[in-house]
Amino acid sequence: MKRLISYTIILLMALMLSVGLSAKEPIKTKKAPEFLFVITAKSAEIKKMGDNRYTLTMNHTDVDHVLMFSDRPYRIAKYITGDEFAKM
Repeated sequence: MKRLISYTIILLMALMLSVGLSAKEPIKTKKAPEFLFVITAKSAEIKKMGDNRYTLTMNHTDVDHVLMFSDRPYRIAKYITGDEFAKM
């Protein structure tokens, strides 16, 4: 019985050590995260302003809740304000 308890303790300690080491490994990537943004509006219009220049006008938007998110491996998602979005 003591031998079984000893083996169980050793197994649990090895498992905890392996999980602890793998959790501390940094994300191995060469690029910084890239973000996409979602702004909800009731209507929008794109106007051509000149050569390769356009203006997007959105009506009745919820600028207090702009969703920003990234893809793998980061998978970051959060809400920002319209002012924070405009400063990017």
